[in-house]
Amino acid sequence: AVGAAWAAAPLAEPDRRTPREEPGPRAETSRAPERATAEQALPVVIRWEECLTDTQERYYHELPTGRTQWELPVEGWIELLADDGERYYWDATTNITSWTSP
Repeated sequence: AVGAAWAAAPLAEPDRRTPREEPGPRAETSRAPERATAEQALPVVIRWEECLTDTQERYYHELPTGRTQWELPVEGWIELLADDGERYYWDATTNITSWTSP
């Protein structure tokens, strides 16, 4: 089935070195963000945060539930750690990254 083939596609891991504002080759060009209307201005919730164990292994903490897992989450905004320790944000659904909280 078409849906089954889509669900089985591998998830791209976020680039931890160079967060960008939008995916793809247009990331080098900058453009002003579009203004949201009152109907579009929905709050964005950071669902996951990336954490490190004492031995520097990465794991993921789901903020609303307190649940943790070793696997990279497959949906929602995730607060990640860049190689230099700086925090940034990645939307696993759209593959968009940002240095500022959405």
